[in-house]
Amino acid sequence: MVQTLGKKLSAITSVPASWSWTYTSASSDLVADVSYDLWLGTDLISKSKFEIMIWLSARGGALPAGSKISTVSIGGYSWSLYQGVVDTWTVYSFVTNSGEITNFKNDLKLFITYLTTNKGVSTSLLLTGVQAGTEPFSGSATLTTTSFRAAIAA
Repeated sequence: MVQTLGKKLSAITSVPASWSWTYTSASSDLVADVSYDLWLGTDLISKSKFEIMIWLSARGGALPAGSKISTVSIGGYSWSLYQGVVDTWTVYSFVTNSGEITNFKNDLKLFITYLTTNKGVSTSLLLTGVQAGTEPFSGSATLTTTSFRAAIAA
């Protein structure tokens, strides 16, 4: 398996990912998400055209940018799909409808394929970044990762 960024979406066969995490402490007023972020663009230097967020947690009423456009089933889970604009890029956020997914293991390519098949995202775009973390909007917490993996197979 070759791990590389900058491959066309059409050339990527899978993006196997797994993440075991927990909030080892969290204030009662915590508003935050825990998510993967995939960035798509026309090259590795220019600003991204799309961001794909896969929210494994939405604590305290946290919501992504934009509006809910559908509910989809991907990788054995139900997700609320939101679409919005942040700065100059379109963001698609898949927000779990299963509470918190603290032991995630799946192929992130499934989310890319959904968007290329159903939302007109071009397969000629490049996967320019794969990230994961938390976005705290208010409150405080300690996010602890016990295992993490993300790879790109092309």
